Amino acid sequence: MTAPSGDPFTLFIAHLRPDYPFRRREVRMLLGWMRPYRHRLCAMCGDLNSLAAGDYLAAKLVRPGSQLRRGRRDIIAEIERAGWVDCFRLRNPRAPGLTLGARRRVARVDYIFASKPLAERLTACRVLSHPEARRASDHSPVWAEFDI
Repeated sequence: MTAPSGDPFTLFIAHLRPDYPFRRREVRMLLGWMRPYRHRLCAMCGDLNSLAAGDYLAAKLVRPGSQLRRGRRDIIAEIERAGWVDCFRLRNPRAPGLTLGARRRVARVDYIFASKPLAERLTACRVLSHPEARRASDHSPVWAEFDI
């Protein structure tokens, strides 16, 4: 697609599996597809079923045995090492940004990552917490705004 500026814009949408071995393979495949776009206006978003290192997890609200409770936190780090920028964390360094949970949000597993050229144009990124959004899904939407 084309950005309003006339520059090409590429968007990847992902929903990674919750079980770790498959998720690791999926993210490596995804990063391979995204590699040619890392120096252009490009974003990747979706439910990555992964926690970032240092992000809050309401462990007492997560059911015992959950992949989240015992899950590894290296998937997001791998995406960042590949040069992609976590838009929410860039604009909200300390906010928890919780996106997952049916009754109460307990973790952040939904992300928007941007290439460095796109991240330089990021003006806002938030988690939508409207009551209707909470009733619609056990995930809250994340949105980002770019000056393109």
